Amino acid sequence: MDISKAIDLDKYRHRNVTFAVNASRSGKHTYSRFDLSEAANRGLQKQFPTWTVGTPGHRELEFRLDVTDDQAVFSYRLTDSAFRFRSEQRLFSIAALRPTVAHALVWHSRPGRDECFLDPFCGSGTIIAERAYYPFGKLYGGDISEVAVEAAKQNVASIDGAVIRRWDACNLPLEQGTVDKVVSNLPFGEQILDPGEIYDLYLKFFKELKRIMKPNGSAFLMTDKVKELLKVTDQFGLECYVELELSLKGLHPKVLKVNF
Repeated sequence: MDISKAIDLDKYRHRNVTFAVNASRSGKHTYSRFDLSEAANRGLQKQFPTWTVGTPGHRELEFRLDVTDDQAVFSYRLTDSAFRFRSEQRLFSIAALRPTVAHALVWHSRPGRDECFLDPFCGSGTIIAERAYYPFGKLYGGDISEVAVEAAKQNVASIDGAVIRRWDACNLPLEQGTVDKVVSNLPFGEQILDPGEIYDLYLKFFKELKRIMKPNGSAFLMTDKVKELLKVTDQFGLECYVELELSLKGLHPKVLKVNF
């Protein structure tokens, strides 16, 4: 395909610009991600003969090629790398989401103007900070880690109405039937818990979650322990299904929606 028609790059057609293509692949292939990058580089230079491949520290244009089985997605970066961190001084705890990913999760949840919003495993507060870009009624976040909570408090200090507490997500200091929406990156990686502990944690958490959620409330939860989560929601008689699959640092967690 002609990339210049899919992406507005005509302004660069006759310029001597540097570029790079980062690639990833998932599935059974006879080539590596480096082979993908090199092939994409050759393809771009065929369409734009004045372009040269840049270095990690110097490239004016950046592209990405993601191949999953027999499907490929080619994309063009519109912002520099600082955008991933909102160009702000933020603190990040272990396994923290980048702001752009957190914002995508918040947007996908269809934030309501007056809703009571909760991230029960908030870590350093990235989801809470991104939720504050939209109007809200109440905004709660918390974590069992004292270090994470202190980071979250600093990260959302400028947000009026955001409440961050240290708590156990299996014993939340919230009244029954008060929460409209939950968006959270559940503990699932070995950085946080032993794999054998995940099911027990999810079971205890959902017992508490069912208590605090309003009727017709919903939760958008990210994890790669899908079987464990589906087993727990089935035990509580809750409707739960996969809505999205992400690719994050070699992992492929899914976002599941749970209806209460």
